[in-house]
Amino acid sequence: MGSVTQTNWDTDIRAILGAISTDLYPTATCLRHCNAAYYELCSKYDFPELDTTDTESTVASTATTAFSVTDVLAIKGIVDNNGIPLKEITANEYDRLLARTGAITGVPTHWYRTGATTSGTITVRWYPVPNGAYTMTLNYRDRPAALTGATATVIDSVFDEPLIYYSASRAAAYLRMYDDSTKLKQYADALASNLLPTQLRGSEYVWDIGLEEGMS
Repeated sequence: MGSVTQTNWDTDIRAILGAISTDLYPTATCLRHCNAAYYELCSKYDFPELDTTDTESTVASTATTAFSVTDVLAIKGIVDNNGIPLKEITANEYDRLLARTGAITGVPTHWYRTGATTSGTITVRWYPVPNGAYTMTLNYRDRPAALTGATATVIDSVFDEPLIYYSASRAAAYLRMYDDSTKLKQYADALASNLLPTQLRGSEYVWDIGLEEGMS
């Protein structure tokens, strides 16, 4: 997990931006920007420590199933009780299957997400419509708990530095320091690309943006 708390981030972000006061940049706003950067990074990349599952059973002749999860950053797939992955399709592809085969029932082989229920849980529509009770496991990336001033991230501490610069980029934009915001974002991307070489390629490296000489 992260090695510094969000309060440490706050101090670093203000230093990066030139000792910005809390009058110009409130602590609560900084916390909101840190959480936004945290969730953006966790959504963009695959962090095994955030992987989890939820298991539900289908109901015969019922086309949809609600999974009891509400804090989902990304759905990674659905497998049946034999561990066989079901194929994810779009709503349009589902409609085309129905047009070709009709409303058949059987063991589900395809799925698509129809949205969230009023309680925030994820609802999945099956094809074909289940003809019995089948155990289905949703593999997904969990949304970590929001940071508070006293908490650190649940992802590896090597990501603390890029997260601080991603947060500082948001802070700079908030302060209408748009050029600095762009540079900070580029620098954060470069840091992340060193840590995640398979996700970001060489085109993301931008070491010529003048950060080592200070903001212009």
